[in-house]
Formats: sequence, C-alpha cells, structure tokens
Amino acid sequence: MPPFAVSCAVLRSNLKLLSLTLEVNIDHNASTFGTYGTLLRLALRLNSIQTSIMLLKAGVDVTHGDSARATLLGDQDLGKEILRRNPLEATEDDLESSEVTLLGAALLTGNSSLVQEAWKRNPTCYNPAALCAATFRVSVSEMDPRIILKLLGYRNPKSTYPRSRLLETTATGIAACYEQIEILQQLFDHVPMSKDAYLPAKQEFLIDQNRFFA
Repeated sequence: MPPFAVSCAVLRSNLKLLSLTLEVNIDHNASTFGTYGTLLRLALRLNSIQTSIMLLKAGVDVTHGDSARATLLGDQDLGKEILRRNPLEATEDDLESSEVTLLGAALLTGNSSLVQEAWKRNPTCYNPAALCAATFRVSVSEMDPRIILKLLGYRNPKSTYPRSRLLETTATGIAACYEQIEILQQLFDHVPMSKDAYLPAKQEFLIDQNRFFA
C-alpha cells in the first residue's frame, strides 16, 4: 500500500482505513502532507484526537508544537504523552512562529501544572502569544496576575519583530476589553505601544479564543 494512503486516512479521519494502512506501512514517518509536515501535525490541525492517539501508538514522529496543539484540543493526556516523547518541547522561543507555544496553550486553558512544566523546561521563556493568553486567562479567571509581570520580565526590550509587536499590543486590547486597569498599567510600563493592533470585542474572544493564538 503506498505511503500516501496513510495521509489520506488521516485527512479523512477514517479510523478503519488508518488502522489498515498503519498495519501495512512500516515507515509511517515517510508519509507527509504538504505544509503540515508530519502525520500527527495534520491530525492535530484537523482536531482529530482519536486519529492522533492511533498515530502515537504507531510510533509516528512528534514535533515542536504538537503538545501545545493537543492541549488546546482539550485532551490533557494526549498533550502529556506527546510532551513525554519530545524532551525539547518548550525549550526554544520562536517569536515569529505562527504556532502556539506550550506555555501559551497552558495559559489559555488555565492548566497551572502545564504552565509550571513549560517554565521548568525554559525558565526564561517569553513569547508574545503567551502574553496574550496570560492576559486573557487572568482577565476571566482567578489566575495569579503576577504571571504577566513574570512574562514581561523576560521580554527583550530591543525586540522589533512585527508579529511580536502586533501580539503585544493585542494583549493590551484584551486587557482593555475586560477593563483590567492594573494589567494595562503593567503592559504600558513594559511594552511600547504601536499604531497597529487588533482589539477584539469581548464576545469575540469568548467565542473563538483559539483563532488568536493558533
């Protein structure tokens, strides 16, 4: 059976076909799907938890960001298993990446233990998407607001990445939407303001959180 059959099974979330193709194909990692890269990344992008679990059991490769995306899907066990297989997860800061980070996913879902794990792996971790996630989570829950100051403490004041600046000012927009004056002051003290920022409505954030961080 050709390797692309595995990709087709993943793309269609066809568990029966996937089971058959995984039994036949020895090198599952030889099958990729365009810009998505690995089979597991494709399954996670399609929000297919069962497909992802089957692929993991078959021994497919895990890559940077897979644990974060599984966490956003709401399957903590899947996220932990991927994390266990990828010791390098959360050890690098890619400020221009469009992928959600482990820290950002942990903050967005309010997973305190995963937040600690992310910082354990990278004690000086800073990512502007994580700042947005922290601002949102502190605004809508009882998460300790000092977490925002901790993040900002590792921010490079010389950072000029366009996407980083946009996300940082978006964090300000989130705080403004929820009327979080203390958080706004912290952001004003650490982040230069920009003319370009997306200021989402509160209802829009509640309905579609992942769109802003994925």
